[in-house]
Order: sequence, then structure tokens, then C-alpha cells
Amino acid sequence: MINRKSIGLFVKKGIVFCSIGFLALSMVACTKKDSKSSSKKSEKKVDIEDLASTLNSDVKYDTKLKKVDDSVATTMISLADGSKMVMYMGDGTKADTIIVIKSASGKVSEDEEEVKSYKDDMEKSFEKYLPEEAKKMKDADIHVEGDYIVCCVTKDEDTAEEIIDKTF
Repeated sequence: MINRKSIGLFVKKGIVFCSIGFLALSMVACTKKDSKSSSKKSEKKVDIEDLASTLNSDVKYDTKLKKVDDSVATTMISLADGSKMVMYMGDGTKADTIIVIKSASGKVSEDEEEVKSYKDDMEKSFEKYLPEEAKKMKDADIHVEGDYIVCCVTKDEDTAEEIIDKTF
């Protein structure tokens, strides 16, 4: 026979589980959706050469950036087969860098991990002799828009962000 104590305990546990479930659903339902991941944006075709060139000419950098030859860039960031990259860098005394990638279909996560790894390696390298440049590298965002990845390392983050947002 079930006594009142057992029923009370059962009801309390039920209320707790229902409350947890309700909170979880509320958190998911109220989470802001990232407008950058909309299907319209991911369908847009972007010329990565043009975007990298615009970022180079319109954003302020602490050093003059030059386009890195593809054969050199791919030794620094190992992309998935079929992915394309445009990279600009300075002379090595500043962290300022532009990376624009068009990932092969279904390979954006793999390529993004490579960019993160590159950023982490460069941050560690700069920490040893130019800590302010290490901070700049650490603070740089990696933007993923459909099959595109963009990373612009600069103090002029607002201008870079504006250009990236307008592009996608």
C-alpha cells in the first residue's frame, strides 16, 4: 500500500523534473538566433580575393600587409581538399593578418579548426616577444558565414566587422 509520504515524495520529484524540463525548453526557445547563419547569407557567392583586398585597403593596420603566396599560406594553414584561401600578412613584427577562406562543401568545420589552431600558434609565438601583438591575435574573431571563413587581425576591429557584415 502506498502511503502519503511516498506520494508526497513522488509529487515533489515530478515537480522538480518538470521544472528542469521547463527551464531547459525556455533557455532553448529564448536563445537569440545568430542572423549570420541564415540560409540567405550562406547562399551568397563571395569573391574571396575581392573581400581580402577590400579588408586590406579599407581597414587600418599597424604594418603594411602583403598577399601571401598560396604555396606558403597552405603551409601555415592546412585546408581541406578543395578549399581556397587568400591570406595577407605583415613582416612578422605585427600580428596583423587577413585570412579569407572558401571551404569545400561540408569542410567548413575542419577548416575553421585549422584557422583556430593557426591563431593559437601565432598567439603563443607573439607572447614570447611582443605580448601586445599576442593579445591582438587572441582577440581576433573568426567569422563563419556558410562555406566562408574570415579572420581579420587588427586593432581596427569595427571597420573590419562592418566590411564583413556588409559582404554577407
